[in-house]
Amino acid sequence: MAPRNEGSAAKREADEAGPATPVDMAELDARMWSLFAEAETSAAFCEAWLHLQCRAVPGAVAGLLLLVQNDGSFAPAATWPAGVPAADQLVGPAERALRGRRGIVETARLAPGEAAGAPGVHVAYPIDVEGSLFGVVALAATARAGAALQDALRQVHWGIGWLESLYWRRRSGKGPAGPDPVAEALDLLALVQGQAAFPAAALALVNEIAARTGAERVALGRFDGRRMRIRTLSHSASLRRRGELVVAIEAAMEEALDQGSTIGLPAPAEEAGVIARANRHLARLTQTSGLLTLLIPGRERVFGALTIECGAGRILDPAAVRGLELGATVIGPLIEAKAEARRWIGGRLRDAVADAGRALLGRRRPGLKLVVLAVVAAAVALALATGTHRVTARSVLEGSIQQAAVAPFDGFIAQAPQRAGDRVREGQVLAVLDDRDLRLDRAKWTGEREKLRQKLAEAMAKHERSGVAVLAAQTRQAESELALVDEKLARARILAPFDGLVVSGDLSQMIGSPVERGKVLFEVAPLAAYRIVLRVDERDIGFTRIGQAGDLALTGMPDRVLPFVVTKLTPVANVEDGRNVFRVEAQLDATDERLRPGMEGVAKVRIGERALVWVWLRPAIDWVRITVWKWWP
Repeated sequence: MAPRNEGSAAKREADEAGPATPVDMAELDARMWSLFAEAETSAAFCEAWLHLQCRAVPGAVAGLLLLVQNDGSFAPAATWPAGVPAADQLVGPAERALRGRRGIVETARLAPGEAAGAPGVHVAYPIDVEGSLFGVVALAATARAGAALQDALRQVHWGIGWLESLYWRRRSGKGPAGPDPVAEALDLLALVQGQAAFPAAALALVNEIAARTGAERVALGRFDGRRMRIRTLSHSASLRRRGELVVAIEAAMEEALDQGSTIGLPAPAEEAGVIARANRHLARLTQTSGLLTLLIPGRERVFGALTIECGAGRILDPAAVRGLELGATVIGPLIEAKAEARRWIGGRLRDAVADAGRALLGRRRPGLKLVVLAVVAAAVALALATGTHRVTARSVLEGSIQQAAVAPFDGFIAQAPQRAGDRVREGQVLAVLDDRDLRLDRAKWTGEREKLRQKLAEAMAKHERSGVAVLAAQTRQAESELALVDEKLARARILAPFDGLVVSGDLSQMIGSPVERGKVLFEVAPLAAYRIVLRVDERDIGFTRIGQAGDLALTGMPDRVLPFVVTKLTPVANVEDGRNVFRVEAQLDATDERLRPGMEGVAKVRIGERALVWVWLRPAIDWVRITVWKWWP
């Protein structure tokens, strides 16, 4: 038997050795299993139990076990890891679980350690034995969700059964000499834990039970949801699936499963009402005087059964039966986990579907049934409901017409009283070009014209016909040049063509700068007439038609939605932000004095009524179709 200081010595060695390697942890686990099975004191038992419990919970970083004292208070019986202050954070959850007399799960920030400051959970379970609080166990683990957290909760709930056995052992004292059922169950648990796969674990289990009980044959069967199937026979590496013996053993196991109880032969007085027809048939077939069939409980349902044949002239005493029942309860979740780890995905999926079906159609879990009913009702409603399918596109507001004001000739900017954003009236000056050179040209051609007119008059007085013709032509040329200069002078003042808004052009910072003839200086748009330019994605252009109505929400006017009608589709795509888009023009049905050319927003074109499911899933469906088409050979 291991003394109390053996567990402490194991922990001190682990602490002094620094971070444990997988080999070191396996060695320490093996020592703790040995200490757990052979502990002579409650302290050693609790230390080993807490270590094994925390190692079995995925992501566990700290553990604390409090047990009741003689004065009614609760004191630490074990902490994990030993000597690490991380377990101090669990005192609060443990006290709350004791006060509420129920298990709690709380989110928290983990204390200093390997996962310092990381999000985690605190799990605390009180140990309530027949209405009396015996203690509380609390664990800190890294944050996990769904099945991982549920597995951790089941592990804690399962492990508390050993502490309940400690309570009864304290109440009853050491008891008479003889085998300890708890120790024997722990030995079986350690045996199964030491095997890597389910076949080896099952064979080792049935062989060990046969050796302990002196049975001629021990069979282990598994319940697959419909019937029991034998998986292992003691001292046998293979079995005949359709042999008469196998069929009889499976029938005996199913008989125990149907009644949910252990069946023993000869039957004790308390089992007088138990039906044992199949078990008696098995006993006659094998000429066995002592026969025991007991169930192996799993995490949520019965995992399987054990059938023990003692041979002629031998029977199992009640104490041995109770020990085997305790052992089956202890090893059930572990051997079920090993069996599940070996199964193919198809088998696991089938079991998951079967479990879900039992949860939905059984008498328990009404909350789950309500949730599923609500989800089904919502799905049906969505499948039947319809809504408006709308194509969404970015849009910009433009004037229905935009007229450019260009430089009439090469020159320099003299004045620029207006710029983009200014409202102007028809004939209002937008800019003035420098006309000093033009005025000099005008004076030049005026003087030239007067000089030629004088010469023409003299020639006419002298009746010089040839001179009169030449001078008349020169005079007309001078008058034409003068008219051209006057025209340029008149156009040096650039005027607004109509009432509207200057949408582009700012010459206020270019006074004195040269401009070339024909250069666009300003663009003016009317204030009362606008059009919308939509940039429709290529995936949606096939739904868009001329005449369709829609609504526009501008970034600068989110409080008002403006109706419009599609008037033009441009069959040429442009690339914007890495996507192909088509230009679609629409006419506003309403106006607002706050509207300005260049305002941007989001437009939605109403296509028609469609099923809501189709409207929401269409992008995903189209993506799947293109992807399948791309990769399909």
